[in-house]
Amino acid sequence: GAAAPLRLRAAALPPGAPGGQSRVARPDAPLPRRTYRAWTEDEENRLIEGFSRFPNRWEDIRKECGLHHRSGTQLKDKYRNLQRYHRL
Repeated sequence: GAAAPLRLRAAALPPGAPGGQSRVARPDAPLPRRTYRAWTEDEENRLIEGFSRFPNRWEDIRKECGLHHRSGTQLKDKYRNLQRYHRL
């Protein structure tokens, strides 16, 4: 049978960029990294309270304590740093 056509998105180069042709972005290209967002005191308190309710269950803490914008790994790392620097 015939091969399925590739679905590619074209992204124009910014004006004045070398090349003069459009480049093609892969639809399966990785997403950009999350931008840094400083932790608020309220978020830290919700993390500490969530850990007391759900020890080491980072996804449960994320969902139940209003920390949807943080990943489970961010919660784990933040909690570890709070312990390390005696802020618990």
